[in-house]
Parts: sequence; C-alpha cells; structure tokens
Amino acid sequence: FFFQAEDGIRDYKVTGVQTCALPISELELALDTPDDQEPVLVQVGGARAGLLRGRGLRARMPKDRGLADGKLDIVLLREPHLEANGLSADATGNLHYLEALATGSARLTLEQSVSLGLEGATGLTGARGATRILGDRLDCTLHRTKSAAQKRDAVLWEQITLLGNPARVDSPGVALQSRKLTVTPGIDGKPAMLTAHGGPARLTQTDAHNTFTFTSDAPIRLLQPRSSIAAVHEAMGFPSWSMRPLRQMQVLVFD
Repeated sequence: FFFQAEDGIRDYKVTGVQTCALPISELELALDTPDDQEPVLVQVGGARAGLLRGRGLRARMPKDRGLADGKLDIVLLREPHLEANGLSADATGNLHYLEALATGSARLTLEQSVSLGLEGATGLTGARGATRILGDRLDCTLHRTKSAAQKRDAVLWEQITLLGNPARVDSPGVALQSRKLTVTPGIDGKPAMLTAHGGPARLTQTDAHNTFTFTSDAPIRLLQPRSSIAAVHEAMGFPSWSMRPLRQMQVLVFD
C-alpha cells in the first residue's frame, strides 16, 4: 500500500501531508488527515493493482505484518473512488477496507449513492458497452492470495452485493432492479452471474424494435457463459474463435 495526500509526509510506505497525524505505538501505525476535506490517494500494489481516491483518511496498520491478529483498516471519509481489475466504484459517503493480514480475507464497503462500473468490450449483456450498477450500499468480499507461480500478491474479489430501494443495473439492452443485486465472478475473475433478489425483481430488455418487461417475486439470474464454460474450454486449449458463440451468449434464469 502507498498513501499520498497533497502536502507531503515521509514514513515507511507512506507519503502524505505534514499535518497528518502519525502516532506510532509498539504494535501499530496510525494515519489521520487533519480533516475530511484533504485529498488522499491510496495505491494497492501486487499482481492485480488497485487505486483508491477520496477525501479524508483514517488508517490503522500493524508495524509487523506477521502478527497473528494484525489488521489493515482503511477509511476514506468522503467521495471515495475505486479502480481495480476492470471494476470502478464511486460513492458520496465513506469507503471502509478491512483486511485480516494473517488470512488475507478482506471486506470492502461503500456508503451512499454507490455506482459500480463493470468495464469491458461487451458489458454484462453481450452488447457493446459498459455496465453500471447503482445502489445505496456496496459490500464486497475479497481475498489476498499468492500462488507458487506468482511473485506478488493478488487481491481477488469473491462477491459484490449492492443494496438499494431499489438497486438497479443499467447495461446495453437490459435493465434489472431489485432490493439486492449480487455479482459473482467466473474462473477468469470477470463477472459471471448477477442475481436480483431480496424482494420483487423487474427485468426490462430492449432491442431495435421492442421492449419486454418481466417481473418476479423470486430471484432473477443473469448468467455469462463466457466467464464460466468458455473460460474453462479456453484454459484447456480450445481455440478462441470456437468459443465465440459462448462469449456472446447470456442466459436468464427465473427461480
């Protein structure tokens, strides 16, 4: 992790403001900006790097990363912006990242007017363009891992949930809304399934000629075979061109 705020302090892996508090106990380093207006940049290194921006910082971390109960606790107080692994997220409230350093398990939350972007050539629906998911609160579970073949850590996301009244998905050709929207990744780390649940769900599909609307009290699932079946076959050596139908397919499941 690399921290930066506009006026410059220097310390172990930290660049920030001279007026930033740096109390250091025997076990813990604390970073605090003087107020919640101070611009802050946090860069997350590793095999899958990320970037956090916002205003105002409250961060706690152990001096010894090897402590059994060590935790990395980062709060951006206002206007957080996140970029990582083809995902981008913005909010008007705060961002909270909490990681148990011994296990690599982590949780990320964003509060108030959350907008999550899933960037890519095709979006969630197979149509060209990006997908945005809007809600009041985002919860994301992550895991930091290192394989034998990797020289650096990688932070992998496991599940993203947005809550709203309602939360909604805006994607080329498809709009989906419900009280809760959950995104899970495929084996390639890209979104493979989006589930609308937690209450009545509403799906609207639009093409060049018609608009269709479906409602259901049970969950509605949008599946992406390109991040599951196609990814498995490509890993086994099947040529990329043979997977084109799967990469362009989407499957809607009504429970």
